[in-house]
Amino acid sequence: MWRSRKWRRLLNLIDHLPTNSHFRQAQLNDPKWAAEIVKAQEAAKQRDEAAPSGIRVSEFSREVAGMRDAVVELRGLRALIEGVFSGKPSKPMPYDAVITALEKARNAQRWKRHQELAAKVLPHKRKG
Repeated sequence: MWRSRKWRRLLNLIDHLPTNSHFRQAQLNDPKWAAEIVKAQEAAKQRDEAAPSGIRVSEFSREVAGMRDAVVELRGLRALIEGVFSGKPSKPMPYDAVITALEKARNAQRWKRHQELAAKVLPHKRKG
């Protein structure tokens, strides 16, 4: 690939390397690359662009789902135990989930239905 100058194919393969690769380690430890990422994030904040959050779909598997569920249960148990001993339960820290444009659209639709139902059931709580 290198000698045949298939740059696009090579860059595509590099972009699809797993996050636990030697390339990713070298990339994350490169000060120039880190400075460029920080600069890009600051520019995005100034433009009010939301950074993508959650787990990438390409990295989400059954194993990741199982570990996520175990972490969520452990965090809930920790909050429960802290609440028992302190008398004031804390909220468990949320765990990142897979967030896609489809999921965001579904959540927006659910929120709209919730607001419509709340307006019908609780007319005295209407804003405006």
